[in-house]
Amino acid sequence: MSSIPIRNLYYMILYAFDEVKSKKTEDLTFEDCSTGSDALIKLFLHELKKIARRGFYKNYQTQDAESTLVKGKVDVEESLKLPNPNLAISYDEFTMNNGLNQVLKRTLFNLRQKGLQSAWQPLVKRLYVNFDTVDLKEAVSYKHTLTTLNNHYRLALSLAFFINNQIIPKDEQGDERFIDITQNEETMHRIYERFLRNFYHIHTNYHVGSHKYDWKLYPLEDRDKTLLPKMETDIEIKKSSDEKIIIDAKYYKEALTSRYETKKLVSSNLYQMYTYLDHNRHYPKLRGILLYPFNGHELNHRFRSDKNYDMEAMTVNLNRPWHEIESRLLEIIA
Repeated sequence: MSSIPIRNLYYMILYAFDEVKSKKTEDLTFEDCSTGSDALIKLFLHELKKIARRGFYKNYQTQDAESTLVKGKVDVEESLKLPNPNLAISYDEFTMNNGLNQVLKRTLFNLRQKGLQSAWQPLVKRLYVNFDTVDLKEAVSYKHTLTTLNNHYRLALSLAFFINNQIIPKDEQGDERFIDITQNEETMHRIYERFLRNFYHIHTNYHVGSHKYDWKLYPLEDRDKTLLPKMETDIEIKKSSDEKIIIDAKYYKEALTSRYETKKLVSSNLYQMYTYLDHNRHYPKLRGILLYPFNGHELNHRFRSDKNYDMEAMTVNLNRPWHEIESRLLEIIA
């Protein structure tokens, strides 16, 4: 896959994380970023600086302690077990030692431990000092409930989980270098798919989402239907009650295969799209689009089936200026 300019990858990530409003952060420069992973880390540190200026989220946490003074609630039963004159007390403390800040601290700690470029080390150290009162715990991969009081953490948390799971090397790998996400086809496929879905959601007035379909198969005797693989579209654009477009995002190094020195579309991709379209034949206007990033072969092909729907193979060049990418994506679904 040809290299995507850092600026374009940055925009793709903002769309993928549903933070395209943050394109106001265009004052960020990426000359000091040699990989897409560098850009993600820089964006994370930038978001953390914004949080530090606005103020770190605090909430009340229940603390249990032993004391000679009455504070909060006294547990009489537990107090009787303690050597006099101690009391077992429980009280609420307004603190930043909560799950949100623990995730951010763990990410900073991991960045310090691994091969972060030296130019960013002083900033990481300054930010880390803010978390002195926060416990160092693992960055648990669950979604925290955000409120109006801490919604400004959203992008930083999304980046923190992504950096810990996809960029920071695991100890067992024996490599201290950060993982370049652009070299991981599976990771880039997820970013590409989410970028496309959110792009169409933001830039059109159509209903945009995805859909799960059941196989038209029924188990015989006591066979288990759960053995059948999941069937879910990447993107569905419902233009009207009569018109739908199904897009399958295909982030592949090669959109075409060679057979007898002739380039062909990947048959498994066509079969998959055929299945999706077969479930939607009640739409008078129906299109299925296999959408690949350009990698030396420009595709702009459209085929009509005898069942009156279109099967298409298209490419978008992610190396072009961003306004051209936006125009191309809108042109594809016109």
